[in-house]
Amino acid sequence: MSFFIIPGDIFSYDLKPNEIAVFTFLCSCADNKTFDCFPSVKKIAKACSMGQSTVRAVIHTLQEKGLIKIKSQYKPIPDSDKRRQ
Repeated sequence: MSFFIIPGDIFSYDLKPNEIAVFTFLCSCADNKTFDCFPSVKKIAKACSMGQSTVRAVIHTLQEKGLIKIKSQYKPIPDSDKRRQ
């Protein structure tokens, strides 16, 4: 069994059950020092038993409420590599 940290004031944000589920799952995936986590929408949806479009909407809501920050993992392909394709 593993344990993870959830902020104590989470219940003061007036979150819906699906928002609490996604936030809790993100906390369970987070690095203990940096609090970074990068699970896919598909993985979150499966773990929280909800559709991917619902997960995207919940993530957007959590970001709007200031509970999470979204970092893009997209890395542009350099022009030299594009020519080889």
